[in-house]
Amino acid sequence: MSIQNNLAENKNSILQAILRLRGPKTIESVERRIRATLKIRNHPEFLDDLRINRNVSGDFAINNLKLIEWADLLERGIIT
Repeated sequence: MSIQNNLAENKNSILQAILRLRGPKTIESVERRIRATLKIRNHPEFLDDLRINRNVSGDFAINNLKLIEWADLLERGIIT
């Protein structure tokens, strides 16, 4: 195994830890999700401007948010 492969595996595992890439994947959809995640992580104040007034039911939120992110959104009052 080459050094390049080892570096790529580390990058992939970091992305998998940050993102839950579910559903149909295209290069564009994965790129959009990565860009959005990095923007929010680097500028969390964006979340203060984003308010989604919808009732989310079922497993949608659990499947798409990690426990730490869920707790942070609850603490900020973004979700109730």
